[in-house]
Order: sequence, then C-alpha cells, then structure tokens
Amino acid sequence: MALVALVSSSCEEVVSDNDAVSPKIASFSASPASVLIGEETEVTWSFAYSNSPRPTPTCSIDGGVGEIGRSDTSNITLQEDTLFTLTCTNSAGSDTEDLLVSAIEDDVTPVISTFSASPASLVMNTATDVTWTWSYSNSPVPTPSCSINEGVGGVGSGDSTSVSIEEDTTYILTCTNAAGSDTAQKTITVVASAVAPDIASFSATPDVISTGTPSAITWNWTYSNNPTPTPTCTIDHEVGPVENGTVTSIAIGAATTYRLTCTNSAGSDSADTLIEPMADCPDLDLDSVPDCQDTCIDRDGDTYGHPGDAGNTCTEADCDDQDPERGLLCSDYLRADSDAIAIRLGTATVTLPTTQLVDDFDITWRMTNALRMLGYLPYGIMTGETLGGDEIRAIDQELYAFEKIMQTQADRLPDYAEIAAPDFLENIPQRFVAYLLATLFDLTNKGTYNFQSFTNQCVLANFIPQMCGALVDMGTTTGVWCGDAIANDPTLLRSTQIIQTPELFGFNNVRRPIGPLEYPPSHWIPDTFQYVATLLHEFAHDLDRAERNFYMDAVYDRTVVCSSHSMDFYATGTPFVFSGAAGTQDIADFVSGYAAGLVNQNQDYRRAEEAAETLTAYILAPEYFRARLQASATLELKYEWIRDRIMGGVEFENPHMILQGPMVDPDLVILLADLYELERFVIHDIRVKE
Repeated sequence: MALVALVSSSCEEVVSDNDAVSPKIASFSASPASVLIGEETEVTWSFAYSNSPRPTPTCSIDGGVGEIGRSDTSNITLQEDTLFTLTCTNSAGSDTEDLLVSAIEDDVTPVISTFSASPASLVMNTATDVTWTWSYSNSPVPTPSCSINEGVGGVGSGDSTSVSIEEDTTYILTCTNAAGSDTAQKTITVVASAVAPDIASFSATPDVISTGTPSAITWNWTYSNNPTPTPTCTIDHEVGPVENGTVTSIAIGAATTYRLTCTNSAGSDSADTLIEPMADCPDLDLDSVPDCQDTCIDRDGDTYGHPGDAGNTCTEADCDDQDPERGLLCSDYLRADSDAIAIRLGTATVTLPTTQLVDDFDITWRMTNALRMLGYLPYGIMTGETLGGDEIRAIDQELYAFEKIMQTQADRLPDYAEIAAPDFLENIPQRFVAYLLATLFDLTNKGTYNFQSFTNQCVLANFIPQMCGALVDMGTTTGVWCGDAIANDPTLLRSTQIIQTPELFGFNNVRRPIGPLEYPPSHWIPDTFQYVATLLHEFAHDLDRAERNFYMDAVYDRTVVCSSHSMDFYATGTPFVFSGAAGTQDIADFVSGYAAGLVNQNQDYRRAEEAAETLTAYILAPEYFRARLQASATLELKYEWIRDRIMGGVEFENPHMILQGPMVDPDLVILLADLYELERFVIHDIRVKE
C-alpha cells in the first residue's frame, strides 16, 4: 500500500455554510493618522485580512463612520484622540481591530526622514535627469512646499530635474509649512567616464504565486561590474521604476516573464525572470471516495480503527460500511516510497530523507514529521471527526513562523563538519533549525512500545542530570547529588557518559534500543516539554565541542549536578510541568532560570552553549521567554539575536505548549491535529491505496 495526501491553499469552491471562513483582520489604518481638532477632515480607511474569508464580509467602523469598503473615505471631526473599531462579519463569524486617530491642536512641522537622488553619481559635465525622493517621519500639516538648492528649485517627491556637475556636490532639501521647516542633504558624486550596467542576476521572490491573487514580490539583482553613473531600473508588465530590493504587488493568470532594464548615460542592459502560478488542485471525484468508520493509519501504513473499537482494527472491508458520521482521509500528494516522503503546501514542499534513518522511522513517522514541519499541531484529529471529502479550510496565522522557516529548508541536515565550522553559529541555516524542531518534537510522539526505540545511549537515563545541569552551568543553582534522586530506579544509567546529540539525527549509527522505563511515561505535552528541552540542551554540547571548548564535557563527567524533586518526574511520579495555572507557573519558573543564566559571566560559558540555551527557551515557551528578556536591555539583545538570526525576524508562538483535547491513547499514531481549528491549509483528503 502507498499512503498519499494533498495539501494546498489555492482551491476555490462554491461557498456553503460548511465552507464559510470567518474573517481575520491583519491590519487597519487611516490616512491621515491625525487630524486638526474641530476641523472636518477626509480620512481614507484601509484594512487587510490575514486569510481569505468566505463569503465576503461586510465591514463597519463605529464612531459614526458606518459601513465601509477596503479603501473608502469618510469625513470625521474630532475633539480628542479617538479609538475607532473596525468590525468585519460574515456567516462564519466576525473579527475586530482598533485604531487610534490622533487629534492635534495645531499645524505640524515637517520632519524629513529620508532624502535620496537617483542616480547618485553623474559623469562630469554631462547633463543627466536626476529623480529626487524623500519621506517624512511624521504627518506634517499643512502639506509642506519643498525646494532644493544649487539651481534645482521647487520640486515634489518623485520629480526629476536635469543636473550637470563638475565635482561632488551636496544638495540641500528644504521643506516648509506654516508650522516650520526642516532640511536634509544628499551628495551626488562625479565620475570621469560612464560605465554601462552589466546585469549578472535578476530574481523575484517568491517566484510561484496564486493565480489571479495580488502577491507581494521582492525584486533583486546584481551587476557583474560597477556601473557609473548609477543606473535607473524599470520592470515591464506595469511594475515600473524599481530599486534593488523593492517590493511590489502583482497578479498573474499564467506563467509570466518579467524583464528588468537598467540604464545610465553609457548604455543599458536587461535580464529576465519567470514567475509561475501555483499548480491547480486536481479535480477530485468526491463521490467516489469511500467512507471508513474511524480510520487511522498505523506505523506500517495500514489502517486501524477508533481506540474504542475492539482490537483497534479497520480493514479495507470496513470501508464498505458507509457511516456519514465518519470519513476516510484521502489524497494524492503525500507519497511514501523507499526514498522520501513529500507534502506540498502552495510553493513550499517538505521532503524528508529516509536514507539516514533506521527502519523504525517509517511511513507514519515521516508523514507526521512533514505535516508538522508545514505547521500542524503535534497531535491529530480525534477519529470520529467528519472529514470524508470535505474541504478543511482556514489559515492558522499563529504557525506562520514555520512556513517562513520551511521556505528556505533543504532536504538534508548539516553534517558535523559544517557544525564545527567557525562561522556556523553566526550563520545558523534556517533549514537546520526547521529540521531540529520537527525532528525533536516528533521523536517524542511515538507509541508506548515504539517511543524512540532507537536512540543514542542514555539520552533519557541522563535526563535529570542534564536538565538540572543546565541551571548549574548558568550559575542559577548550587546543585545536589543527582544520583540520589534516581537511585531507586535501577533501569536508569548513571551520568558518567556524554551524550552526542548528532546521533539522533543520523550523523552516525551508534544506537541501541532503550528500556521500557527510559522514556517519559506519559504520551502528552508536559513530558514532551521536558524531553525536548533535554535534547536541545544536548545539542548545546556538540556546538560546545565544535567551539573547541570542553567545559561542558567536564560538567557532565562530574557527579555534582542539580536534581530537584520538583523537576524530577522519575522521583515524584508526576511531571514537573502540570496543566492549568500550575503548569503555567512551572514553565515560567523554568524559563526564568534559563533567562537568568544567560547573563552569567562565567568565562567558561561559551557562545555555543548560550545560543542553544537561548533557542531552547525561545522554542519551548516563547511568550514567557520574550517577556523575561525584553525586561532587560542586555537580555533583549539575545532575544533579538534568536528572533532575527534564526527565526528570520518572525515572532515565534509555540503551539506545542497548548493542551488540546482529551488525553490520547499512547498506542495510537494520530495523523493530523484539530483540523477544523487550523487556518493555513486546504486539505482535501488522505487515502490509503494499494
């Protein structure tokens, strides 16, 4: 049998009650954002959705504005700063967003924030059209009039004038209104002779977009020479003048070639790039999709039934028993073979290699991993949800960070030589972080008899020493004898061996089956939290070695480490991260300890360990971590480093720490997670086929 699944986000269907999607407002703005007190002012209201609501919502603004469209205008008169609330509603629900419009007492002096000239260099004594542009950091009232010295005269932003210079010349922009004036300057340099541009590369990001839907495209190019004067560049198909890195909105109906043309006084050059539409979703004969009561997929790719069914089995014959309350999950885009498994989401395709994984990491492991890497929550739908051929729609913005990461992923892990490279920590590839996240979370979700049955030696036997050792390393606790805390459990090894986390990810084959008590006893999130924290901490050891620093080896060769009964579920019989308010406090305390340790000035505390500890807290409890770090200027820098360098600037929210639904039987492999609550994917079906 082969298991296949379709994941896409661009198919439209006739809207029924079941297909309706509640609006989610992404932005709401007004122009101007401030008005004079007591004066009637025309304001343009703009807003955008973070999803594709169906049917089209009706929107209104309070405060007497009334019903509006996306770029409608209305006249308002304010006596004070006023909060306006936008409400958008359709048959699926509604959403609101607030906006504060300021009421100002008098005219506002212009404050110039940017001033540029294009081209920024000219050939000596050669008349050249120069385009002047500028922007304000405020909203000056009334609109200023502007002029430039050196004979340019009165201009508006975006105007062009002819300029000829003999030497480098500084131009001064002066903008004035009734409230005052501001100035800015720009120097245009002179070159002896002109050099025509020679375009080396030209790209559009993304280069695959939804058909007929406006999409933001970033245009980038490079030159193989140093053209002078600075070329001016345009792109056809009504894109118009652009600068390197410009973002514009385009819509296409078919594959379209865009041509960039860059020109200066010495000549011009052109380059093309292709933007393609997403592949259309294939037509599905939903009437031919069989229903099968309580179907799940087991670790061998076979089907079995609801946990309440006797024997937990579901065969092909069961699919003849039509049950409108249940549905078989079917699709054609999840492919299982001996080499890889791939799941597609729009332009992002996750392909998981299997050559480095032992046989235990089978079809279900790979499918679940791929789905999570595309943003799904870690646990799936409860069998009994009605799926069949229904479109499961809506887009989950809280998981947008995963999509950002996956857009740059490659289909392999970095090898150990890469990790050992001197610049690895300064340039951690996002693909590595994506794999690290998905792999770690998935390793915690095997059934009781399969839970990480092949792993490196003593990864969980050293669980408590390593967790508490992290706090010792950072100087946040003095530590106690860890051995005493686990002395009553003879199945747990003593902490005399050093874990090498890369063994978990296929860097070598030194693995062994672990004992039945060497994994978290519960198949639920509290133990997952502890286990993943441990694995990430072990990742720190290997980065530490890559930095040629053996301090961490010494830490775990010694016997004095921290072990608190409040953190030791082997000693207490309960997890240290509980549900509800108690769990919230436990997580907060844990992250506080990690964050506090980041300012420890121990000279042996290397940046490799620091980066991994920071990443640990950031991933596992980002809300607490962010609040803790942003309260300190020093710690905030570390938070920003993780956010900008590793997460691509995305404010990461961690869905894995959200308890959802009832406790799941740990023997079951749950495929998807609360699909009706997700809002990022359209999943047509998942099918088990011969």
